[in-house]
Amino acid sequence: MLIPDMPDVPDQYLPIIVAENKLVSSSLVGKEGTIGVCEPIPNVPGMDIGDGYSLSVPAAVINYLWKFDVDLKQMSEEERWAKLTSLESKAKVTVIQKPDIGALNTELIPGFASPNYLYKPTLNKSGKSQAIFFVEMGEYRFKVIYELYSVAGDPGPETMSKICGKRGQYYKVSGSVD
Repeated sequence: MLIPDMPDVPDQYLPIIVAENKLVSSSLVGKEGTIGVCEPIPNVPGMDIGDGYSLSVPAAVINYLWKFDVDLKQMSEEERWAKLTSLESKAKVTVIQKPDIGALNTELIPGFASPNYLYKPTLNKSGKSQAIFFVEMGEYRFKVIYELYSVAGDPGPETMSKICGKRGQYYKVSGSVD
């Protein structure tokens, strides 16, 4: 309910308030925004993690769009899958902020425009770090904020639930790109 603040005018004048109702086009809903990814990463002494744990940045956007984009939900699953797969292969990813705990490496993948990003936590150091990416895929533009939690042991479903809480692994931060 909208309760307007009436202007203070003398009694002989009639205050007029003009309000405009503007509908948002469904084609604009979900085309850009900021999403978050909660990612517990095991950090165990002596565990060989190679180049690091894969942060599938375009896949995070694809996961979000699959669940929430209004236009895509109107397509059949086959059409939606084909469109999202095509977008993912052409995704352009830019690193905005590297994590302050650990290292961020890249791995080239044949057939994809952007490299895969690999996070390697600092051994024996636990805590939260953050990596921020900007993703452009066709008409979609998203800022993706990875919350990286370096944990001792295996981050199974119980650890995921404890760290990520009710919001889950993928969640919306805002509807527009800052």
